[in-house]
Amino acid sequence: MSDRVNKKIIHIIRVTGKSLLYYLVAPFVTLLLIELLLRIGGYGDEDELFTRSKAHPNSYSIKADYIKKYFPFSEVEPDLSNDTFLIEKPANGIRVFVLGENAAAGFPWLPNGRIALIMSQILQETFSENRIEVIDLSIPGINSHGMLNLMSRVVEYEPDAIVIYPGHNEFYGALGPASIDYVGTNREQIKLYLSLQRYKLFQLLKPFFIGSSGDTTGSRNKTESLIETIAKKVEVKPEGELYDKVLENYKSNLREMLEIANAAGIIFVGGIPVSNFSGKAPFRACYENITDIVKWRDEVEKGKAFLFEERYEDALLYFSEAGERYGVNSELQYYSGLALQGVGERPKAREQFRKAVDNDCMPFRAATEFNREMAAMFRSHGQPFVSVGLHFDTTSVGEARGDEHFVDAVHFTLRGAVILAERITSELIVRFGGIRRPKPSSADIDKMIARAGMTQIDYAIAELRITDLRARWPYKERERTVPSFSSFRSEHVEELALDVKEGIISWEEAHKIYADSLYELNEFGNAEGDYRALVVANVSDVVPYLRLAELLLHKGFLDEAYELLERSTRISASLFALKWMGSILLGNGLPGDAISYLAKANKMEPSDKEVLYNITVAWIETGRIKEAKESFKELYQLDKEYPGIFSLAERIRSLSDE
Repeated sequence: MSDRVNKKIIHIIRVTGKSLLYYLVAPFVTLLLIELLLRIGGYGDEDELFTRSKAHPNSYSIKADYIKKYFPFSEVEPDLSNDTFLIEKPANGIRVFVLGENAAAGFPWLPNGRIALIMSQILQETFSENRIEVIDLSIPGINSHGMLNLMSRVVEYEPDAIVIYPGHNEFYGALGPASIDYVGTNREQIKLYLSLQRYKLFQLLKPFFIGSSGDTTGSRNKTESLIETIAKKVEVKPEGELYDKVLENYKSNLREMLEIANAAGIIFVGGIPVSNFSGKAPFRACYENITDIVKWRDEVEKGKAFLFEERYEDALLYFSEAGERYGVNSELQYYSGLALQGVGERPKAREQFRKAVDNDCMPFRAATEFNREMAAMFRSHGQPFVSVGLHFDTTSVGEARGDEHFVDAVHFTLRGAVILAERITSELIVRFGGIRRPKPSSADIDKMIARAGMTQIDYAIAELRITDLRARWPYKERERTVPSFSSFRSEHVEELALDVKEGIISWEEAHKIYADSLYELNEFGNAEGDYRALVVANVSDVVPYLRLAELLLHKGFLDEAYELLERSTRISASLFALKWMGSILLGNGLPGDAISYLAKANKMEPSDKEVLYNITVAWIETGRIKEAKESFKELYQLDKEYPGIFSLAERIRSLSDE
């Protein structure tokens, strides 16, 4: 072949290669330029889990926009905690993140019935010399897909431990296969969708994806509950193909989270999900296995009639007859459990209740197989897990977990929430080098509930929330409910609770309004509870801290008052806080420490006579006579008859003569 031909071939290859390279690279360069332009133009949301807190500039708080990615079609906005943590972790810091869904978030008792908040109080009591930070990332409506995404982010923020309470929302929770917010059953596809959220171009194009996938019927209706909005009204057959796929995804998500924790050397505590066995019938029974539904139903209804009359042995006969002749499903298993409980066959009753949950064709409660897999996974990875199921069983009427610990299928009573939080925290304490706590007594639980800062407003709000939830799907088809209360409360409390429930005012505003009204009426004892509720919730308004501190000062509780005043200064320094912190330190024989606060108070309000008197005493007791004379002179010019001024002058004179 001639050189001329070779050169032509080489030329063609070069031109073709350049063209091919251009066509391959050009789309990526174009996309990159669009991404840069969108970022420069400030389009979309920053895909950051935390942001610098406005109320606490040296701390991070949860960025509400981050969780939008979990609800691409329903567009719900679940309540989030206002927890903060220091940007610079202190040397004595203990930092714990809590991942979970509705139950861990504290519904219907939120915000002060949150698992994370109760944990924080116990840890602070145990490790009083440490800076305790328990950050609640429990998000109503999410499942293990969202929790894995959160886990991958929080490991960057120096956690000592992460706690997780998953399991109930795997089917109907956001990104689940029976959810409006469904983006596919393939786990890698879901992970890809979540990771692409960091790109502004994807955010720009997301409406096109929403228009072509998922179920857009889930657009937010403000009258619907969260579960009504995000869940599809579909059945999931136990042990069917979809069931098996969800279980496999659940195991894979847990496995990846455990691997992340182990790689980072982080304690990872799993709370095995528990649910109401004896107090909640299956949401939906399947009837495929029933050979003659009419005759089966006749037998079951006769048994239920005897059950209502407390003729438990007769009820069992009909239930057994129905099962043997026509087949068994979750409905029959549940009512058989009630009958067995009635005749004292408690272990057998528990087993029937468990089967009823496992065979529910609307699995809003974590099945036994999910829980066993979770426990095995944590055990094999050397990480601790906590189960309170047995504790709930042994402390329930009939020895089967029920209404003593749950307000519905999965949400806890306050006692149930406290028990779970306490058992998880006990495991953490051991891992942090402490001594395992004994199981809490009834009195211990009562004390922890009191410390959570729940008031009549909270109980009224919770009652409205749970009554409303039970009147809606999936508990029943929506029915109109008239707001009412089971016990008498003041009209003002009921009005505020209704306003919170309807979204007219916030929880924080309700407590402020009520506490301030009592304060103005000089009903300080009654006001104290609602101010304390606001403080427990870590609100960013300084007033509740100052008002509660004032009430405690009047009662002589100086140490607790000082702690509140110190917390208030993290939000905003006030004359009241600085003055009283200095006075308390001075009274405790720490004049040197007192001066730093009194000097700031004096600078803030030079004519405050109480500050001038106390700082003069502090100057004297630290031997700084020159400064004492100056502050005394200012006080004398303001008020020559100020109580104690003559003895103060005598002290200065005697020290000057030495």
